[in-house]
Amino acid sequence: MSGPAAPRTLALLPERFAVCRFEPDAPLPAWVFHESATVWSITRTPRELSVVCPEDDLPPSVDVAERGWRAFELEGPIPFGETGVIAALTAPLAAAGIPVFVLSTYDTDLLFVRETHLEQRGGLRGAGRRGIFRGDAARPVGGGPLRRRDPAPARARPRARATVTSTTGPRSTRSRAEARAAAS
Repeated sequence: MSGPAAPRTLALLPERFAVCRFEPDAPLPAWVFHESATVWSITRTPRELSVVCPEDDLPPSVDVAERGWRAFELEGPIPFGETGVIAALTAPLAAAGIPVFVLSTYDTDLLFVRETHLEQRGGLRGAGRRGIFRGDAARPVGGGPLRRRDPAPARARPRARATVTSTTGPRSTRSRAEARAAAS
């Protein structure tokens, strides 16, 4: 059993993301499954199918999408018994009036904020004065650094992994090539 959250590094991912909604019985969107996408998530519940993906991947036919999200990746792996990880990040943001969207994977958490909150006065930078980040180095509470993660050159990127979550079935993590092979 783990205890309170340990200091973690937050990395700002380079992509802009969109959160899309489809009918619950919609097929999995094939446009999500490609080698160059490094972060995406598909979740199906009895009421919806949600897709989180880079904005650049959205086809024009997608009608219901919230665009303009940026993602902070928490340094992982984060033990499942560790408590307060998300609360330490989201409570001060909520107090500052900054909406968030959170995705969790087996190893880490992704905290999404609107891109407009990255630069606006009183946004994330202003929230630092409210206790989310400390000092000029923009360290999150607990002492870990905040850094911008630069995209790796395409040839140096590891094979992309994806998490497909369903409230009616098991969670699986596999490469896009494995997912495409299973879908064929």
